[in-house]
Amino acid sequence: MTTPRMVICKPLARSIWVLMCCLVAIEFQTLYANPNQEEHSAASSLFPRDSPWKGVSTSIVERIGISADSTGKSARKPLSKRTLYTEMVNFQHPSAQNDSRRFKSPTLGYVTPWNGLGYDVAKAFCSKFDMISPVWLQLEPMGTGVKGMHDVDKEWVKSLRACGSKVVPRLLFDGWNQQAISAFLSMPAVQQESLDKILKVVSDYGFDGVVIEYFMSAGGLSVQRREDTWRMLSLMGSSLKRQGLSAILVVPPIRPSSQVQIFDSVDFKALAAHFDFFQVMTYDYSVGQGKAGPNSPIDWCRANARAMIPNDSLASKLLLGINMYGYRFSKERGAEAVLWNEFRSSLAPAKRDHSGNKRATKLKFNKSAQEHYVQETELAASGEHVPSSVLWFPTPQSMHARLQLAEEIGCGVALWEIGQGYLALYDLL
Repeated sequence: MTTPRMVICKPLARSIWVLMCCLVAIEFQTLYANPNQEEHSAASSLFPRDSPWKGVSTSIVERIGISADSTGKSARKPLSKRTLYTEMVNFQHPSAQNDSRRFKSPTLGYVTPWNGLGYDVAKAFCSKFDMISPVWLQLEPMGTGVKGMHDVDKEWVKSLRACGSKVVPRLLFDGWNQQAISAFLSMPAVQQESLDKILKVVSDYGFDGVVIEYFMSAGGLSVQRREDTWRMLSLMGSSLKRQGLSAILVVPPIRPSSQVQIFDSVDFKALAAHFDFFQVMTYDYSVGQGKAGPNSPIDWCRANARAMIPNDSLASKLLLGINMYGYRFSKERGAEAVLWNEFRSSLAPAKRDHSGNKRATKLKFNKSAQEHYVQETELAASGEHVPSSVLWFPTPQSMHARLQLAEEIGCGVALWEIGQGYLALYDLL
């Protein structure tokens, strides 16, 4: 009796195994539709490296009522909160129309090694971006070397260039203290040696230029040594441009009037001939002031543009920073960065927090900041819902407002960082 039973069970077991494999495959292909999945898990199923994007037939632009006026410029229509809420909660795929470009000014997108989805977003929407900046390179103190090449994906670089996007990795002055910066500014020969190392890496890996991030390390010293800073950065920017490479400089946003401005229109004008673009970091507005609130108020973005651009003829050299991530603010946990899946999950009714308490959420729009936020409440012992946290996150309406502002100014935009946010936003570019 034992042998026949085994004979019967083997084919049954094989059938069950095949069925389980099929179910796993189906689940893998629909990971992104589940807001509880990690962002990077969706990358390989959503963006096959050798396949064209396949999504729905209409773009977010048509689905939520954003249109263009008779001049071809975008015109914002009021959005129904219910329409937007439904759109985001039920979202599964961006538009299949990802090749058509709406925003005509220069567009830069950042990609980070710790967010694998960004690499695939860059490939899927490469026609939307003039430049892609992978956050790969670091210049060691005193220019002793350039590191980070272990992150370079040559095939990915090749595919983006074939699509028409320039690959311009970010170069961070990494680990520099004020003493090292001060010494470096006084040593032109060391600056040239460092530049030679940078140019060799760019040549060896076939990059199209470099995004230089210097001011994060230099801080106020760049103001104290203003002319020395100009000479050093001019050397780097002009050397890149002479070799037909793109030179982009990351600059800090304006600060409250009580603080020293690290970079303004005087610096912009002094360096304009040596750099193709200046990317201003117009995000983290509230976090930078240690308070809860919007990530990038629209009036603050406009004020930054006015403070940076010396005259209208140089407006095209500015790249306005746009955040693709959000922040949740709570008394217990402070400020926490939030990506798309967590934001989408927060929109679900009767969500439970990390303590298991039931939460209610409400999507609201701040007209002054031109940003959406979710007010989250929790059930108190009294049985009433009391405020617990607030979550600010970029949506189609907030993104569109910033693209409109860039059109008005005549500047481009830079997205930090692609792969973090609502994928339907790329339909607006």
